[in-house]
Amino acid sequence: MKRLVMLLVGAALITIGCAHGRTSYYPKCAEECAEVTVVRKIAYMGGASTLGITLDGFPIAHVETGEYLKFQLSRGIHSIGLESIGTSFDSGVSIPFESGKKYFFLIDTSAALMKFFIQRVEENEINELLKTKRVDTNSMVPVGYRELDPNLIAKPR
Repeated sequence: MKRLVMLLVGAALITIGCAHGRTSYYPKCAEECAEVTVVRKIAYMGGASTLGITLDGFPIAHVETGEYLKFQLSRGIHSIGLESIGTSFDSGVSIPFESGKKYFFLIDTSAALMKFFIQRVEENEINELLKTKRVDTNSMVPVGYRELDPNLIAKPR
């Protein structure tokens, strides 16, 4: 019985960690919008898990390492953060967003602190990062960054 319970708990945790794509909270903005880009840096630490990106405390998307997303956001003060089961995070970034402006955020890891964090960065830093490639150790093929598929909807956790 104990093994069955452990197996079911393990399967549930694996399923929870595999949510990937946009959620029903994904922002929609019709006018007076800011353009936001969030990039999850390619990294080995935590590379096997998806991370939830939150907007004002609500999960808007779940991304894998090397993915990025762009979305329109209404003007005003908003908070962009991270979420995941059993992982430590900084609280996120709260700033005023202005219509017509572009904002860039980078999700990175700290091996020393064993946690993920999100920070606001300049456009040129994101542009340089998106040009980089790494070699996939399994296929030995150069792999770069990819935009989160706009048609991919995350299953509710």
